[in-house]
Amino acid sequence: MALSAGSVSPRYPLDSSVAAIERLGAEQAAKLYRRHKVRVLAAERLRRRSGSAAVRDCLARLQPDLDKLARSREQLPLTLGVVRSAAGELGIPVAVIKGVAAREWYDDPTWRDFGDLDLHVRSWSDARRLAERLRARDGFVLDHRELPWLKRDAATGALYGQILLTDPATGHLGVDVHFGAYSVRHCTHLPIGVPPEPGLHVLTGPDNVAAVVNNAAGDHFASMKDVNDLIMAARRDPETLRRGAAVAQRAELGGFLAILVRLIAATSAVGDLRPVFEPLLAGAPAEPVPPVPEPSWTRRWTAVALHAFRVGRRTSLRHGARLAASAVRYYRRRLSLAIVPDGEPEPVTLNEHTCVRLVPLELLESREDAGDLSGGTGGTGGTGGTGGAVRTRRIDDELEVVPTPAGEVVRVGNEVFVPTVFYRVPRELVRCAVAVRAAGGAGG
Repeated sequence: MALSAGSVSPRYPLDSSVAAIERLGAEQAAKLYRRHKVRVLAAERLRRRSGSAAVRDCLARLQPDLDKLARSREQLPLTLGVVRSAAGELGIPVAVIKGVAAREWYDDPTWRDFGDLDLHVRSWSDARRLAERLRARDGFVLDHRELPWLKRDAATGALYGQILLTDPATGHLGVDVHFGAYSVRHCTHLPIGVPPEPGLHVLTGPDNVAAVVNNAAGDHFASMKDVNDLIMAARRDPETLRRGAAVAQRAELGGFLAILVRLIAATSAVGDLRPVFEPLLAGAPAEPVPPVPEPSWTRRWTAVALHAFRVGRRTSLRHGARLAASAVRYYRRRLSLAIVPDGEPEPVTLNEHTCVRLVPLELLESREDAGDLSGGTGGTGGTGGTGGAVRTRRIDDELEVVPTPAGEVVRVGNEVFVPTVFYRVPRELVRCAVAVRAAGGAGG
């Protein structure tokens, strides 16, 4: 009932939500609105009932969040401006997706909490050039909290993935550059139709509805933010919602979409939109329901494994079981980056169910567990310790794999990265990466 105060169309009267906050306690209520990313909308409503001590305490606890969101709204035009300039100079189309694009569905865009600026471009080449431009000219750096990653579309052979940039110096929003297809959980993807004309575009159609559902499904957390997005998209154009839902269902996200629809029914009054939402429950596969207050890691990896099985069984039951097993292996444990004394190198194998992270060499060198990285068997430029150049493997524009005695490293232009899937990087491979960087463009 407290969550209803964060709905764009509350099912319960505000006084009922206030009573629920008083039972729940201000700290837990603030945590709930923060977790569900409806802080601005809930605060606007709750200010009408400031006679309640619990409400006043809840609003006080939310104030730092509200201040941060106000700064993000101030930063947004500036960040959009530098991206627009970069897209124009590079002559590439860049699409705004997810949260910032979803704000276009709202009568009052300030109701929609957002964090980073999510962008989508057509290819690795466009993503690389855009990221390089923003890093060289506008103060952005690679965000080490979420490392760049790559997958490969099995049907087309094209790369897809993500490069997250941050700008701690000049105060832009973080910029999350998605490219190619839009990854769905462990082993499939959504199409994102980027307009062909160079410049900055804002996607508000079915593809963005599907992207919103997919983003929530990836976290396996059904939030009021997502509920509100679906309601507002349907109010703007029911057909956009229907078509976007169909895109999500084709990616086997119908089970999670049904969870969102049930949360809509529990928190919101949608009136004449019920015929738009109710069909989305029919035939939806069962999926573990995420708890309302907090995410659950166990339910997340279980949901991802079940989703992988559904994707794989389109080919065969055996393939479904294989994909589910690989999902469990990857998602069951929380992964954290570590440099290990010994370990088998991970070859750069690109497909739809292997997420290859690119660890910047300077990040590895700065870690306490790096130890002494001098010496080693790295040779120069991937020479294999023989003194002769070896042939690198080109994957895409300015993206190549360099063999070394300790395994493969990745070079993007003049930058060197150590690839990893399970975040355990052998120290000898880091030494070899240092040697590759020192050798510069050796090889061919």
